[in-house]
Amino acid sequence: MNVMNPIEQNALYILKLLVDKDRKMSTKEIKKLTHFEDRDINDAIDYLGNRGYVDVLRGLGGVAIVNANSSGRYQYHEIFSDSRGSIIDPDNPSSFEELYQEPPTDELKVFISYSTKDTDKARVIKNNLEDFDIYCFMASEDTEASEEWMEKIFDEITNSDIFIALLSYNFKNSDWCPQELGIACYLKYYMNKQIQIVPLGLNNDEHSRPFGFLSIRIQGQEYNVFNLIRPIFREHTNYMIPKSIDALGKIYGYRKTEFIMGLLEPYYDKLTAGDVNKLVLNAINNDQVYDAGDCKDEYIPKFIDINKDKIEPGNLKKLQRLLDED
Repeated sequence: MNVMNPIEQNALYILKLLVDKDRKMSTKEIKKLTHFEDRDINDAIDYLGNRGYVDVLRGLGGVAIVNANSSGRYQYHEIFSDSRGSIIDPDNPSSFEELYQEPPTDELKVFISYSTKDTDKARVIKNNLEDFDIYCFMASEDTEASEEWMEKIFDEITNSDIFIALLSYNFKNSDWCPQELGIACYLKYYMNKQIQIVPLGLNNDEHSRPFGFLSIRIQGQEYNVFNLIRPIFREHTNYMIPKSIDALGKIYGYRKTEFIMGLLEPYYDKLTAGDVNKLVLNAINNDQVYDAGDCKDEYIPKFIDINKDKIEPGNLKKLQRLLDED
């Protein structure tokens, strides 16, 4: 039996990832999914490239976009067919089933593109997203003067799950914001990277609407926290459901808690017992939840009706008592 060396093993892992995802991927995205070191990823990609299995587009800061070509796809199907056992030892701890499990996503990463003249509004966006444990990058705040900041910005955009553009006159007339947006559009629409673009207009004027390549693909939304969270929840539902439940324990403001309960409403019957009881505890301990009009009159009663068999009896009585108070 042939035993693969570490480079061959990593190369096979990455080839499988590219074919299974059926799209181009950046080396940063590959690193996020595999937890390989940069050197190991580069060695594996060089191995695949030298054999003509992948096409590679090199960018700034050592970041590359990798795609499995027809030769690579053919090789993949040859390997992972009946001949798979001839190169992977099923009795070895590094067997196929253990070696090729995809790690779960443990956080969402957001790049906020904005003019420095609109920093206060960008910071509001960051603060609201951090309520949901979402990592946010703001160039002027998160890039130190000593860093090669152009490479850092390219790296952060390439490695982001979500790109938020705060559109305004200042944005359009910035030297850098339109270029950042252009990089995100190129990655999404021409390199097939799974990056969500969320344009928010800061003002009710022509400068706050999507422009260029974005104008024919996405309709912009007015700048507010609800237009920010809604598309992210829709695109990343599995991540946002537990984070939204956590957020109910710390968010202040009736409108915000009503909004979150409204987002969760279609999923009330799909929550685990753990999620249900966490939501109940957060509602009990945060008067902004149980005392909010729509939560008190509509969302929480419906939630209880659907999940009463999952709720710990003592906490169920506490929550019902709070709802009954005037």
